[in-house]
Amino acid sequence: KWLRNANMDYGLLAESFDKDSGEAKTGVGFASGCGYLAYSLYYVLIKEGEQE
Repeated sequence: KWLRNANMDYGLLAESFDKDSGEAKTGVGFASGCGYLAYSLYYVLIKEGEQE
């Protein structure tokens, strides 16, 4: 639920956000962060389901 409500830059993870507005401040389209998030979601939502 938290991830669904997160304010991302065009759906991509950003490096930092403004604490008041929630707008992306730096690292817009943070490529390595996006990759890590994608792998983490894959692992939790798909890979763990295959192991059960």
